[in-house]
Amino acid sequence: MGAVDRVSAFAATNKVPAPVGKVTLVVGQATIVSSDGASSAVQKGSSVKPGDRIETAGGGHVHIRFVDEALVSVRPSSRLIIEEYEYSPANVLESQVRFKLQTGVARAISGAAAESAKERFRLNTPLVAIGVRGTDFVVNSQLEQTTAHVNQGAIVMTPLGAGCQASALGPCNTSAATLVSAQMGNVLAEYKDGLGQPELKPYFVRTTYFAAAPDPEVRSPKSLASPAKVDGGAKPDNSVIQVTSVVSGGVLTTAVEDLPHVPAPVEPPSPVIPPAPPAPPAPPALVWGHWVKPTGSADFSAPFRVAALGRDVTVGGSDYVLYRSPSDGGLTSIQPSLGTVGFQLQQAHALFRPWGGLNQEASAGTGSLSINFATRQFQTQLELSHAGAGAHTLTSQGVILSDGMFGGATATQKVIGAATLDGKNAGYMFEKNVDTGVFNGITLWAR
Repeated sequence: MGAVDRVSAFAATNKVPAPVGKVTLVVGQATIVSSDGASSAVQKGSSVKPGDRIETAGGGHVHIRFVDEALVSVRPSSRLIIEEYEYSPANVLESQVRFKLQTGVARAISGAAAESAKERFRLNTPLVAIGVRGTDFVVNSQLEQTTAHVNQGAIVMTPLGAGCQASALGPCNTSAATLVSAQMGNVLAEYKDGLGQPELKPYFVRTTYFAAAPDPEVRSPKSLASPAKVDGGAKPDNSVIQVTSVVSGGVLTTAVEDLPHVPAPVEPPSPVIPPAPPAPPAPPALVWGHWVKPTGSADFSAPFRVAALGRDVTVGGSDYVLYRSPSDGGLTSIQPSLGTVGFQLQQAHALFRPWGGLNQEASAGTGSLSINFATRQFQTQLELSHAGAGAHTLTSQGVILSDGMFGGATATQKVIGAATLDGKNAGYMFEKNVDTGVFNGITLWAR
């Protein structure tokens, strides 16, 4: 029986569902719409029941404390439905809690129900299901994307679909399920409609770094080309005949003194000016950054704070984030006129993790990546191997969005990445499940 059915059955038996929480704060305008369609203005002390929908206006803000001491904050311009809330202190393990954030922003802090029965708590948006691990988190639900940030504990975000139904409880367990923990630091989970799985992105105040300007009080060394000061009283040191003019009886006469012949010095050769050094290569447009020290000698990623300099976040996971430089031409979206572009594999780092084990170094061999910018489709293939797991081929296809992000997922493998908007470079991270474990890693491509 679905959530709405349970609420309807409860209402039919008891006429009015029992209150499960109380409003503790109201700012601005907000409305409670009950399961039978009746609406009323939210006031401090208002009761909330299963089936109620809390709607806030542009400046509205509502805090609710539930019977198990859980707290929910509904931010401005939001709609939150209490689909199900069953809690009994005498039988906490049988608790069932389900919310639906139709649009807007809500913060949830777990109470006794979610803490004791984590597999029976769910917050849905129209795009994803969120299960908890005892937590404090904030969700933003918009038409084409859902984001979540964890302040304490952990959540599991999974796109709704096959294997993850909105009517279920607890976190979904599919290949697209993404764990987000407060221990990861300031990380934002983001799912965009059309991609295979949520992306993890750094969530911190961005700092711009500037090179130090020269100190005007510090004088630069004298240039070798600067003219030396001329001493007007000095005699030329290369004279062969010295001429002295004298005045005798009003007649200008010239006395010539013979001096010893002094050979003229040889002109020193003109200094050889070395050619200007070649201009340094442009910084790479795509750089993988890592959160912690990576596993394996072939890892080519940089610390994320280094990779982030001058670049923006694109996609990421629990270990890596792909950073992209802004387009030199001011592009803001991919160019359909590029048509189909074939890319060559530049770098790849692969690991293999046996089921229940730790990552081990693997190898990524030949591969191909083709992106059709006109139809917004991509397909890729990558050869993977490990001494214990053998040789396997990753094959994936999917969609590329207007901002250059692309991804595809099946039950056994997933790929998520980004291309530069000029279509010259691309990179993706991958996972592929095999009988004995899972391959994972990162790649960079260029056309």
